[in-house]
Amino acid sequence: MTSFTSLTNHLTKSFPRLLTQLCRDKDNPLYGCFDRNFWHYKTRDFPSMVLQQPVYVLDMVSRGELSFCDDLKINKNIVNEWVDACLKFWSKSQRKNGSFDEYYPYESGFPPTAFSLYSTALVCKNRDFDNSIMVSMERAASFILKKPEVQALNQEIVGLTACSLVKDLGGEIDCKRLNERWDDLFSSQSSEGWFNEYDGADSGYLSVSCDALFDYFEVKGDERAMHAITNATDYLFHLLAMDDSIPAMINSRNTDYVLPYGLTQISKDNAQAGSIIKRLVQGIDKPTHYLHSIDDRYLTHYVYTSWYRCLPNIGNISKNEPLVSKGKWFKDAGILIVHNPEKWSIHVAASKGGIVVKTNHDGTVTKNLGWRSTLQEGLFACTHWQEPESKYTMVKDGSKFSVQIEMPLRKHRFIVPTPSMHICLRILSRIFGNRIIPVLKNIMIFRSSKLKGYYKRKIFLKGPEVEIFDSFHNLNNLTWTKAGWSSLRHVSSAGSFCKSEVQNRDDFILNFKPKE
Repeated sequence: MTSFTSLTNHLTKSFPRLLTQLCRDKDNPLYGCFDRNFWHYKTRDFPSMVLQQPVYVLDMVSRGELSFCDDLKINKNIVNEWVDACLKFWSKSQRKNGSFDEYYPYESGFPPTAFSLYSTALVCKNRDFDNSIMVSMERAASFILKKPEVQALNQEIVGLTACSLVKDLGGEIDCKRLNERWDDLFSSQSSEGWFNEYDGADSGYLSVSCDALFDYFEVKGDERAMHAITNATDYLFHLLAMDDSIPAMINSRNTDYVLPYGLTQISKDNAQAGSIIKRLVQGIDKPTHYLHSIDDRYLTHYVYTSWYRCLPNIGNISKNEPLVSKGKWFKDAGILIVHNPEKWSIHVAASKGGIVVKTNHDGTVTKNLGWRSTLQEGLFACTHWQEPESKYTMVKDGSKFSVQIEMPLRKHRFIVPTPSMHICLRILSRIFGNRIIPVLKNIMIFRSSKLKGYYKRKIFLKGPEVEIFDSFHNLNNLTWTKAGWSSLRHVSSAGSFCKSEVQNRDDFILNFKPKE
């Protein structure tokens, strides 16, 4: 069985799982809602609108674009009615200011507005739709264009692509502001190919960006988009480990997946893109493939949508053997990658406290994720952190590499949700709207509170051997223990089970000075 056949079989079997998320009862006032927690379990009293994105998969089925529809004996007219229901539910769930909610009522979030508008506009390219849908799309686009998203650029790219799609559909858009935002976006891409994601490079969200950028290119023919995808592809190509996976915890937002649609679309003329897709698909029958561990929310969110979208174009990929990187030093991202083809890969995230992950060809993993210390009950410090104030250097001497890191340490607290906390959140969001989002991000994501001391790490690589020297400065009162796979940084799409969590392998040479 070829790997692409395995992919088709997996997606065929998963389609009913996707449909289970959808309210399919015509008499239900929530008909067309993809948030099962809202319409079915009733454990949430509002719909998370970022989950409406699979409407595009339904649209593909209704147009007969997916070959497995015949195997499932699907009546396309029924699915077509579900698409209309999804569009209507999306429109009637919109806030007065054009926005949508994701995590709590009156959130007026950028991501749910951008991603749901994106999928809605893609669907509307292929069908007739009511004027009320166009009015809702114009209002959502107006909300997106009020203020750019600068911390998570995949969201900005998706939002701007959605606005460009609405304009192409004949909607009224502030073209001057849209063009200015695109100019700023393209100028912000790192020369290494990545876009900023909360102070660093992140492969999962970079692939989300590639999907949207290709849709924008198809609409506008803007060569800057193709140039951006090509540069992003080079970054992703070097990042893949020898077992065809993205190593956990190396990315700024801790994602370990890659969405395939944008890469598949350019793979006919880009050998790196084709190689990435082939390598991602090769292990799909293995229980350790990320499609089997990523949570249902993000499978529904956009992961499955991207995989279904790539199916009709899978023939673009050449039959040649996939290319394999020998490694690369991404100075701006602070990531060193060393590959020994068909043997092992070593990834060092210098901007995250010097995390080291060694991945063997058979999928076994050796890692060192730094240190964690308990400051008081519920309050911690850790070295495993995407730190914008990190200082690092890398020196290569023949086949030897040395990386040195110095960074401040921040305080981290686990947040345990309570009814009173959610009551306060809802009151504040009702009064202040999305003006509370920067405050919440600082509490859950960025953590501005620093300790007085700092941490140093020196890493020496020679072939498969890794030696680490650690020291802490002006932190004499703390007791440090080795950090595990869990990250203290909140990232919604992260936290999937990692195969190496149950592999007790830690054989790097470690020299530790807790007090210096």
